[in-house]
Amino acid sequence: MSHFSIAGLQLKLESGDNLDVISKHIVKTKKRFPWVDMIVLTELCTYGPEKNTHRVSPVRPNIIIKNCAKTITYG
Repeated sequence: MSHFSIAGLQLKLESGDNLDVISKHIVKTKKRFPWVDMIVLTELCTYGPEKNTHRVSPVRPNIIIKNCAKTITYG
């Protein structure tokens, strides 16, 4: 049987664009706990609960998440 490790990040974030902060914490977590397979965040952590801070296009979040994954994978 294989193991699957999950980490949950509970971050104090401002309402607004938090993608850079989140990606730094994800990379930091993976460096400290390399056996973690999945990192879970709250659904409103990227931009907060206010409508005026949400983005219409998911292009920037997707690019940042891909770059974060590359950083974790290739250092």
